Amino acid sequence: MNGGKHYGDILYWGTMAGSALVIVGSFMALVLGDSWMPIHQQYALLMGGQTLNHVPIGTVEFYTTGDGVILIGLCAAVLSVVPAILATLPHLWASGARIMALCGLLNAVLIFSAAVYSIS
Repeated sequence: MNGGKHYGDILYWGTMAGSALVIVGSFMALVLGDSWMPIHQQYALLMGGQTLNHVPIGTVEFYTTGDGVILIGLCAAVLSVVPAILATLPHLWASGARIMALCGLLNAVLIFSAAVYSIS
C-alpha cells in the first residue's frame, strides 16, 4: 500500500466522522434545542455586531450540547490531516523524497500546535 492511499483513507474517514458529528450536533442544536444559548439569541448577538466570546468552551456542559458536538466534529475533520500526514511520512522518506517528508512533518507539527494553542 502506498503513502497516497494511506493519506487518502485516513483523511476521508476522518472527514466523514467529523461531518457525521456536525450533522448530529446541528440536529441537537436546531431541532432538539439542545444549545448552550438559544439559537435566536446567538443570531441576535451576531447580527447586532457582538461576539460570542463568553462561550463556555472547556466545560463538560458545553461539549454535551449540540454546539459542543458541532465543535468536536469540526476539530475531528480538520485535525484528521495530522495522522494522515504522519502515516505518509515513512513512504516519502523511503522513496527518497526526504525534503517533502520533512516539510510534511513540519506541517503536521504546526497544525497540531495551532490546535493546542487555540484551545489554551
